[in-house]
Amino acid sequence: MLRFAGFKLDQQRAELCSADGVAIKLRPKTFEMLRLFATSGGRVLSKQELMEAVWPNVHVGEDSLFQCIRELRTALGDERRQLIKLASGGGYLLAAEVETEAEVSAAHAEVQPAIAAGPSLAAEAVADRATVSKKPEKSP
Repeated sequence: MLRFAGFKLDQQRAELCSADGVAIKLRPKTFEMLRLFATSGGRVLSKQELMEAVWPNVHVGEDSLFQCIRELRTALGDERRQLIKLASGGGYLLAAEVETEAEVSAAHAEVQPAIAAGPSLAAEAVADRATVSKKPEKSP
């Protein structure tokens, strides 16, 4: 899971969510371009690099690239072009800090010290985590 500018990018589900958790629909190629931006470490990606990564072994014109950029800006509410920026020299970059969220690693880190302390504490840690993650049931 990648987070940037209030958005969550779930690479496994190929899903972009807004800050309030609403899924934002993206076409597969547009999602792939956003994933590429988010994993590029803030570096400028040339038009050629983007086209080769998003449309491998397929000759496409720059119109396809521009269409994906437009769709990304619309999906991100980036009318002022502050997130997806055109760089001098003809490339683009995602101008936002991207954080990696490792949900599985965080859960593992919570239980790991308890396992080292002993089996009964480990079981308690797992039970506590299960209790916290349960949603309250609605009454009829």
